[in-house]
Amino acid sequence: MSSVYIETSIVSYLRSRRASYMVAAARQILTKRWWSDERSKYTVVTSQYVIDEASMGDAVLAQERLLHLVDLPLLAVDMELYSPRKREDIADHSPCTSGSGCASTHHLYSRKPDER
Repeated sequence: MSSVYIETSIVSYLRSRRASYMVAAARQILTKRWWSDERSKYTVVTSQYVIDEASMGDAVLAQERLLHLVDLPLLAVDMELYSPRKREDIADHSPCTSGSGCASTHHLYSRKPDER
């Protein structure tokens, strides 16, 4: 089974207030649809970095975001990624960039179902 790394924007789209901006609203709809219909087809993982980031902001929304992450296995994260300067040097700070075989969800949106 393929793995999918759940980064912060995924749980943010799942739990954010309804967007008035059309593109953001479409991303919310697609994310919710993927979460309910497609997630079970993958091994879904996250990292402590995502949990830390999802904990920020509005307390109620943060708790709701964390509910989606609570049972997910955690990938090991290079602690250097916590450095803002280091993150600026890395285009995509996801642990999946290291060749771990994960797929980013935004890539899933751009693929046809048979290409996953």
